[in-house]
Amino acid sequence: MVKYSLELTAARFGLTLEQLKALLAKSREKLYTARLQRPRPHLDSKMLASWNGLMISGFAQSGAILGKKEYVDRAASAASFLQSHMFHASSGKLLRSCYQGKDDSVEQSSVPIHGFLEDYVFVIQALFDLYEASLDPKWLEWAVQLQYKQDELFWDPKGFAYFSTEAGDPSLLLRIKNDQDGAEPSPNSIAVTNLLRAASYTGHKEWVKKAGQILAAFSERLLKIPVVLPEMARATAASHLTLKQVVICGDPSRQDTRELLHCVYSTYTPNRVLILADGNSTGFLYRHLPFLSSLEKKDGKATAYLCENFTCSLPVVSSQELRPMLLP
Repeated sequence: MVKYSLELTAARFGLTLEQLKALLAKSREKLYTARLQRPRPHLDSKMLASWNGLMISGFAQSGAILGKKEYVDRAASAASFLQSHMFHASSGKLLRSCYQGKDDSVEQSSVPIHGFLEDYVFVIQALFDLYEASLDPKWLEWAVQLQYKQDELFWDPKGFAYFSTEAGDPSLLLRIKNDQDGAEPSPNSIAVTNLLRAASYTGHKEWVKKAGQILAAFSERLLKIPVVLPEMARATAASHLTLKQVVICGDPSRQDTRELLHCVYSTYTPNRVLILADGNSTGFLYRHLPFLSSLEKKDGKATAYLCENFTCSLPVVSSQELRPMLLP
Protein backbone atom coordinates (compact mmCIF):
# COMPACT_ATOMS: atom_id res chain seq x y z
CA MET A 1 0.00 0.00 0.00
CA VAL A 2 1.42 3.38 -1.00
CA LYS A 3 0.53 6.20 1.38
CA TYR A 4 2.85 8.98 0.21
CA SER A 5 4.68 9.80 -2.99
CA LEU A 6 8.28 8.72 -3.47
CA GLU A 7 9.43 12.33 -3.27
CA LEU A 8 7.74 12.95 0.09
CA THR A 9 8.99 9.65 1.51
CA ALA A 10 12.57 10.35 0.42
CA ALA A 11 12.43 13.80 2.03
CA ARG A 12 10.94 12.37 5.24
CA PHE A 13 13.85 9.96 5.73
CA GLY A 14 16.61 12.16 4.35
CA LEU A 15 17.26 10.00 1.25
CA THR A 16 17.75 10.81 -2.38
CA LEU A 17 15.11 9.55 -4.77
CA GLU A 18 17.57 7.02 -6.28
CA GLN A 19 18.49 5.70 -2.80
CA LEU A 20 14.82 5.22 -1.93
CA LYS A 21 14.08 3.37 -5.18
CA ALA A 22 17.05 1.03 -4.59
CA LEU A 23 15.96 0.40 -0.99
CA LEU A 24 12.38 -0.38 -2.04
CA ALA A 25 13.57 -2.75 -4.78
CA LYS A 26 15.75 -4.62 -2.29
CA SER A 27 12.87 -4.79 0.21
CA ARG A 28 10.49 -6.19 -2.40
CA GLU A 29 13.06 -8.84 -3.31
CA LYS A 30 13.37 -9.91 0.35
CA LEU A 31 9.59 -9.96 0.73
CA TYR A 32 9.19 -12.11 -2.39
CA THR A 33 11.85 -14.55 -1.16
CA ALA A 34 10.08 -14.90 2.18
CA ARG A 35 6.69 -15.36 0.49
CA LEU A 36 8.05 -18.25 -1.58
CA GLN A 37 8.48 -20.20 1.69
CA ARG A 38 4.73 -20.14 2.31
CA PRO A 39 2.27 -22.64 0.76
CA ARG A 40 0.99 -21.27 -2.52
CA PRO A 41 -2.76 -20.52 -2.70
CA HIS A 42 -4.89 -22.95 -4.66
CA LEU A 43 -5.34 -22.05 -8.32
CA ASP A 44 -8.80 -22.37 -9.85
CA SER A 45 -7.93 -23.90 -13.21
CA LYS A 46 -11.28 -25.47 -14.03
CA MET A 47 -12.99 -25.00 -17.38
CA LEU A 48 -16.79 -25.33 -17.46
CA ALA A 49 -18.77 -26.49 -20.48
CA SER A 50 -21.55 -23.97 -19.79
CA TRP A 51 -19.28 -20.94 -19.53
CA ASN A 52 -17.34 -21.97 -22.62
CA GLY A 53 -20.66 -22.26 -24.43
CA LEU A 54 -21.47 -18.65 -23.56
CA MET A 55 -18.02 -17.58 -24.74
CA ILE A 56 -18.39 -19.46 -28.04
CA SER A 57 -21.72 -17.74 -28.69
CA GLY A 58 -20.14 -14.36 -28.06
CA PHE A 59 -17.24 -14.95 -30.44
CA ALA A 60 -19.42 -16.56 -33.13
CA GLN A 61 -22.03 -13.79 -33.13
CA SER A 62 -19.56 -10.92 -32.98
CA GLY A 63 -17.41 -12.55 -35.66
CA ALA A 64 -20.36 -12.88 -38.02
CA ILE A 65 -21.73 -9.38 -37.41
CA LEU A 66 -18.37 -7.60 -37.55
CA GLY A 67 -16.92 -9.75 -40.33
CA LYS A 68 -14.05 -10.87 -38.07
CA LYS A 69 -13.04 -14.33 -39.24
CA GLU A 70 -10.53 -14.63 -36.40
CA TYR A 71 -13.39 -14.45 -33.90
CA VAL A 72 -15.27 -17.23 -35.67
CA ASP A 73 -12.07 -19.29 -35.81
CA ARG A 74 -11.60 -18.82 -32.07
CA ALA A 75 -15.16 -19.97 -31.44
CA ALA A 76 -14.59 -23.05 -33.63
CA SER A 77 -11.35 -23.81 -31.79
CA ALA A 78 -13.15 -23.67 -28.45
CA ALA A 79 -15.95 -25.91 -29.74
CA SER A 80 -13.37 -28.44 -30.93
CA PHE A 81 -11.81 -28.33 -27.46
CA LEU A 82 -15.18 -29.12 -25.87
CA GLN A 83 -15.74 -31.99 -28.28
CA SER A 84 -12.28 -33.43 -27.59
CA HIS A 85 -12.09 -33.01 -23.82
CA MET A 86 -15.61 -32.55 -22.43
CA PHE A 87 -17.71 -34.94 -24.47
CA HIS A 88 -17.97 -38.74 -24.40
CA ALA A 89 -18.71 -39.88 -27.94
CA SER A 90 -19.62 -43.39 -26.76
CA SER A 91 -22.35 -42.22 -24.36
CA GLY A 92 -23.18 -38.95 -26.12
CA LYS A 93 -22.88 -37.10 -22.80
CA LEU A 94 -21.19 -33.82 -21.96
CA LEU A 95 -18.86 -33.46 -19.01
CA ARG A 96 -19.31 -30.55 -16.64
CA SER A 97 -15.65 -29.56 -16.38
CA CYS A 98 -11.99 -30.26 -16.98
CA TYR A 99 -8.81 -28.74 -15.57
CA GLN A 100 -5.55 -27.25 -16.75
CA GLY A 101 -2.72 -29.52 -15.66
CA LYS A 102 1.04 -29.15 -15.79
CA ASP A 103 2.57 -28.03 -19.07
CA ASP A 104 -0.92 -26.94 -20.25
CA SER A 105 -2.18 -30.52 -20.31
CA VAL A 106 -5.91 -31.17 -19.83
CA GLU A 107 -6.92 -33.25 -16.83
CA GLN A 108 -10.15 -34.68 -15.43
CA SER A 109 -11.10 -35.11 -11.80
CA SER A 110 -10.77 -38.62 -10.41
CA VAL A 111 -14.56 -38.98 -10.74
CA PRO A 112 -15.65 -36.96 -13.79
CA ILE A 113 -18.80 -34.87 -13.31
CA HIS A 114 -21.46 -35.29 -15.98
CA GLY A 115 -22.94 -32.14 -17.47
CA PHE A 116 -25.91 -30.38 -15.91
CA LEU A 117 -28.81 -28.97 -17.91
CA GLU A 118 -27.09 -25.58 -18.15
CA ASP A 119 -24.07 -27.18 -19.79
CA TYR A 120 -26.24 -28.73 -22.49
CA VAL A 121 -28.37 -25.67 -23.25
CA PHE A 122 -25.44 -23.22 -23.42
CA VAL A 123 -23.33 -25.56 -25.57
CA ILE A 124 -26.26 -26.30 -27.91
CA GLN A 125 -26.96 -22.57 -28.25
CA ALA A 126 -23.27 -22.01 -28.96
CA LEU A 127 -23.22 -24.66 -31.68
CA PHE A 128 -26.24 -23.15 -33.42
CA ASP A 129 -24.55 -19.72 -33.29
CA LEU A 130 -21.31 -21.23 -34.57
CA TYR A 131 -23.06 -22.94 -37.48
CA GLU A 132 -24.65 -19.66 -38.56
CA ALA A 133 -21.28 -17.89 -38.35
CA SER A 134 -19.12 -20.59 -39.98
CA LEU A 135 -21.78 -22.44 -42.05
CA ASP A 136 -20.04 -25.71 -41.16
CA PRO A 137 -22.83 -28.30 -40.75
CA LYS A 138 -20.79 -30.48 -38.38
CA TRP A 139 -21.63 -28.06 -35.57
CA LEU A 140 -25.31 -28.30 -36.44
CA GLU A 141 -25.18 -32.09 -36.35
CA TRP A 142 -23.52 -32.09 -32.94
CA ALA A 143 -26.07 -29.59 -31.59
CA VAL A 144 -28.96 -31.82 -32.68
CA GLN A 145 -27.24 -34.88 -31.17
CA LEU A 146 -26.88 -33.06 -27.85
CA GLN A 147 -30.51 -31.91 -27.98
CA TYR A 148 -31.69 -35.52 -28.21
CA LYS A 149 -29.44 -36.43 -25.28
CA GLN A 150 -30.72 -33.47 -23.26
CA ASP A 151 -34.30 -34.67 -23.79
CA GLU A 152 -33.32 -38.15 -22.64
CA LEU A 153 -31.53 -37.04 -19.48
CA PHE A 154 -33.49 -34.06 -18.17
CA TRP A 155 -37.03 -33.89 -19.59
CA ASP A 156 -39.92 -34.15 -17.12
CA PRO A 157 -42.74 -35.99 -18.94
CA LYS A 158 -45.22 -35.31 -16.13
CA GLY A 159 -44.64 -31.70 -15.14
CA PHE A 160 -42.96 -30.75 -18.43
CA ALA A 161 -39.85 -28.59 -18.79
CA TYR A 162 -36.35 -29.79 -17.92
CA PHE A 163 -34.86 -30.68 -14.56
CA SER A 164 -31.48 -29.11 -13.79
CA THR A 165 -29.85 -32.47 -13.03
CA GLU A 166 -29.98 -36.05 -14.23
CA ALA A 167 -32.10 -38.70 -12.53
CA GLY A 168 -30.42 -41.45 -10.54
CA ASP A 169 -27.98 -39.34 -8.51
CA PRO A 170 -28.23 -40.70 -4.92
CA SER A 171 -26.75 -37.49 -3.50
CA LEU A 172 -29.76 -35.42 -4.63
CA LEU A 173 -32.75 -34.99 -2.35
CA LEU A 174 -34.86 -33.50 -5.14
CA ARG A 175 -34.56 -32.34 -8.73
CA ILE A 176 -35.36 -28.69 -9.33
CA LYS A 177 -36.15 -26.39 -12.25
CA ASN A 178 -34.61 -22.93 -12.08
CA ASP A 179 -37.25 -20.24 -12.68
CA GLN A 180 -35.24 -17.01 -12.76
CA ASP A 181 -33.04 -15.35 -15.36
CA GLY A 182 -30.22 -13.85 -13.34
CA ALA A 183 -26.63 -13.08 -14.29
CA GLU A 184 -27.01 -16.15 -16.49
CA PRO A 185 -30.33 -16.99 -18.15
CA SER A 186 -32.12 -19.96 -16.64
CA PRO A 187 -31.55 -23.17 -18.64
CA ASN A 188 -35.23 -23.64 -19.47
CA SER A 189 -35.39 -20.11 -20.91
CA ILE A 190 -32.53 -20.89 -23.30
CA ALA A 191 -33.98 -24.35 -23.98
CA VAL A 192 -37.17 -22.86 -25.48
CA THR A 193 -35.24 -21.00 -28.18
CA ASN A 194 -32.90 -23.95 -28.72
CA LEU A 195 -35.86 -26.25 -29.32
CA LEU A 196 -37.42 -23.83 -31.82
CA ARG A 197 -34.10 -23.51 -33.66
CA ALA A 198 -33.55 -27.26 -33.65
CA ALA A 199 -37.04 -27.79 -35.11
CA SER A 200 -36.34 -25.23 -37.84
CA TYR A 201 -33.14 -27.03 -38.82
CA THR A 202 -34.57 -30.55 -38.73
CA GLY A 203 -38.32 -30.35 -39.25
CA HIS A 204 -38.76 -32.29 -35.97
CA LYS A 205 -42.08 -30.87 -34.76
CA GLU A 206 -41.92 -32.64 -31.39
CA TRP A 207 -39.43 -29.98 -30.35
CA VAL A 208 -41.91 -27.19 -31.11
CA LYS A 209 -44.38 -29.01 -28.86
CA LYS A 210 -41.78 -29.28 -26.08
CA ALA A 211 -41.04 -25.55 -26.32
CA GLY A 212 -44.74 -24.83 -25.83
CA GLN A 213 -44.88 -27.18 -22.85
CA ILE A 214 -42.00 -25.36 -21.14
CA LEU A 215 -43.78 -22.04 -21.60
CA ALA A 216 -46.97 -23.57 -20.19
CA ALA A 217 -45.05 -24.94 -17.18
CA PHE A 218 -43.72 -21.46 -16.36
CA SER A 219 -46.82 -19.54 -17.49
CA GLU A 220 -47.91 -18.49 -13.99
CA ARG A 221 -44.45 -17.11 -13.25
CA LEU A 222 -44.37 -15.32 -16.63
CA LEU A 223 -47.79 -13.73 -16.08
CA LYS A 224 -47.20 -12.62 -12.49
CA ILE A 225 -43.53 -11.57 -12.55
CA PRO A 226 -42.31 -11.43 -16.17
CA VAL A 227 -39.37 -9.23 -15.14
CA VAL A 228 -37.63 -12.22 -13.53
CA LEU A 229 -37.76 -14.21 -16.78
CA PRO A 230 -36.81 -11.76 -19.56
CA GLU A 231 -35.11 -14.43 -21.67
CA MET A 232 -38.15 -16.68 -21.46
CA ALA A 233 -40.40 -13.72 -22.33
CA ARG A 234 -38.27 -13.18 -25.44
CA ALA A 235 -38.54 -16.89 -26.25
CA THR A 236 -42.32 -16.65 -25.83
CA ALA A 237 -42.43 -13.98 -28.53
CA ALA A 238 -40.30 -16.16 -30.81
CA SER A 239 -42.67 -19.08 -30.22
CA HIS A 240 -45.78 -17.07 -31.09
CA LEU A 241 -44.25 -15.35 -34.10
CA THR A 242 -42.55 -18.57 -35.34
CA LEU A 243 -38.95 -18.55 -36.49
CA LYS A 244 -38.29 -17.53 -40.07
CA GLN A 245 -35.89 -19.64 -42.12
CA VAL A 246 -33.53 -17.48 -44.17
CA VAL A 247 -32.19 -19.78 -46.89
CA ILE A 248 -29.20 -18.72 -48.97
CA CYS A 249 -28.60 -20.83 -52.07
CA GLY A 250 -25.01 -20.42 -53.17
CA ASP A 251 -21.32 -21.04 -52.66
CA PRO A 252 -20.01 -19.20 -49.56
CA SER A 253 -16.64 -18.71 -51.25
CA ARG A 254 -18.23 -16.56 -53.96
CA GLN A 255 -18.74 -12.83 -53.61
CA ASP A 256 -22.46 -12.82 -54.44
CA THR A 257 -23.15 -15.36 -51.68
CA ARG A 258 -21.00 -13.45 -49.19
CA GLU A 259 -22.94 -10.26 -49.91
CA LEU A 260 -26.26 -11.93 -49.08
CA LEU A 261 -24.77 -13.48 -45.95
CA HIS A 262 -23.44 -10.10 -44.84
CA CYS A 263 -26.90 -8.66 -45.30
CA VAL A 264 -28.33 -11.32 -42.98
CA TYR A 265 -25.58 -10.87 -40.39
CA SER A 266 -25.84 -7.08 -40.35
CA THR A 267 -29.63 -6.90 -40.07
CA TYR A 268 -31.13 -7.37 -36.61
CA THR A 269 -33.67 -10.16 -37.06
CA PRO A 270 -34.05 -11.93 -33.71
CA ASN A 271 -36.62 -14.53 -34.72
CA ARG A 272 -34.87 -16.29 -37.57
CA VAL A 273 -32.45 -19.09 -38.41
CA LEU A 274 -29.91 -19.00 -41.23
CA ILE A 275 -29.57 -21.95 -43.59
CA LEU A 276 -26.98 -22.37 -46.34
CA ALA A 277 -28.31 -24.47 -49.22
CA ASP A 278 -25.05 -25.41 -50.95
CA GLY A 279 -26.56 -28.02 -53.27
CA ASN A 280 -25.16 -31.03 -51.35
CA SER A 281 -28.22 -33.28 -51.49
CA THR A 282 -26.63 -35.83 -49.16
CA GLY A 283 -25.80 -33.24 -46.50
CA PHE A 284 -27.38 -32.96 -43.06
CA LEU A 285 -29.79 -30.13 -43.89
CA TYR A 286 -31.01 -31.63 -47.17
CA ARG A 287 -31.72 -34.95 -45.42
CA HIS A 288 -33.83 -33.27 -42.76
CA LEU A 289 -35.41 -30.48 -44.82
CA PRO A 290 -36.46 -31.96 -48.19
CA PHE A 291 -37.93 -28.64 -49.37
CA LEU A 292 -34.36 -27.31 -49.79
CA SER A 293 -34.01 -29.42 -52.93
CA SER A 294 -36.76 -27.36 -54.58
CA LEU A 295 -34.99 -24.04 -53.97
CA GLU A 296 -32.67 -23.05 -56.78
CA LYS A 297 -30.41 -20.20 -57.79
CA LYS A 298 -31.96 -17.53 -59.96
CA ASP A 299 -30.08 -16.93 -63.21
CA GLY A 300 -27.06 -18.70 -61.76
CA LYS A 301 -26.66 -16.11 -58.99
CA ALA A 302 -26.67 -16.61 -55.23
CA THR A 303 -30.31 -16.46 -54.21
CA ALA A 304 -32.13 -15.87 -50.92
CA TYR A 305 -35.52 -17.17 -49.79
CA LEU A 306 -37.47 -16.29 -46.65
CA CYS A 307 -39.50 -19.30 -45.52
CA GLU A 308 -42.17 -19.44 -42.83
CA ASN A 309 -44.86 -22.01 -42.02
CA PHE A 310 -43.86 -24.20 -44.96
CA THR A 311 -44.16 -21.30 -47.42
CA CYS A 312 -41.20 -19.57 -49.08
CA SER A 313 -41.00 -16.11 -50.59
CA LEU A 314 -40.12 -15.39 -54.17
CA PRO A 315 -36.37 -15.56 -54.79
CA VAL A 316 -34.22 -12.43 -54.42
CA VAL A 317 -30.62 -12.00 -55.54
CA SER A 318 -29.52 -8.71 -53.98
CA SER A 319 -29.07 -7.39 -50.45
CA GLN A 320 -31.23 -4.39 -51.38
CA GLU A 321 -34.16 -6.76 -51.96
CA LEU A 322 -33.38 -9.02 -49.01
CA ARG A 323 -32.93 -6.45 -46.24
CA PRO A 324 -36.55 -5.16 -46.19
CA MET A 325 -37.76 -8.77 -45.99
CA LEU A 326 -35.65 -9.37 -42.88
CA LEU A 327 -36.80 -6.31 -40.96
CA PRO A 328 -39.59 -6.85 -38.39
